[in-house]
Amino acid sequence: MTWAASLPPGDTQNGAMAALTSAWAAKDAHGAAEWLASLPAGAERDRSAESFASAVAQTFPREAWDWAVSISDSAGRLRAATETLKVMAPRDLATARQWIETASFTSDARAQLVATVEKASRGQK
Repeated sequence: MTWAASLPPGDTQNGAMAALTSAWAAKDAHGAAEWLASLPAGAERDRSAESFASAVAQTFPREAWDWAVSISDSAGRLRAATETLKVMAPRDLATARQWIETASFTSDARAQLVATVEKASRGQK
């Protein structure tokens, strides 16, 4: 993380931090989440949260969802939410639907998420 933090701010640094977060989350989700929580709001945190959510969705879907909906970038939030719902819908369709209903998404994004949940609950990608 020190190396990635030493890169010039921007897409390269954000991408490096996201990749490292994903690898860390796969090995120590709790430690990665604590570090992620310490980051200030912004692009670096958003990209890292998206990577974290993707990395832990299979094992910790609720935590993945919480991080997904914390992303301030609307496109990143939608991507992370979509991937998390693809995991959750086949396991617990009612919970996946509830998550969508209670989260802050535009009506278009909400419709996309509902469609994702319906497809995933039927075993489609």
